[in-house]
Amino acid sequence: MTNETTLKDLSASELIDLIEQDFQLIENYQSRREQGAAALLSHIHQMKEEQEEQLHDQETLSDQEQLELLSDLEGMMEELTKFSEVLQQRADQLTSREKQYEVAAASLLETQEKLASQLDRTLNHVGTIKKDEGGSQRAIA
Repeated sequence: MTNETTLKDLSASELIDLIEQDFQLIENYQSRREQGAAALLSHIHQMKEEQEEQLHDQETLSDQEQLELLSDLEGMMEELTKFSEVLQQRADQLTSREKQYEVAAASLLETQEKLASQLDRTLNHVGTIKKDEGGSQRAIA
């Protein structure tokens, strides 16, 4: 027997019962479909909210990280400034030493010139004495 034959054998009240059962199945199907769609939408909204919270947390962390980096950079700038000041002091000390060496070298050069002049005079004097002694020895001989 086919469904058509079975349906022909049924009474009107049985057909109405079958139709009501079919409507009930259709309503159940639509209800489950709507529940599934609502659950899917709810899950999507929940995921979206979680993503927004994660993004907000990341932005907050990013702000905190930026503050930490800014603080680190300020610390580094202070250290670099101190280091620059130390280097400047050392450069000033080296410049001062160079000036002292320059003054000392000039003084040594002046002293050397005086010594050379005195040595020349001493050599001239010794030469004059030798000439004088040489002449008197010849006269004696």
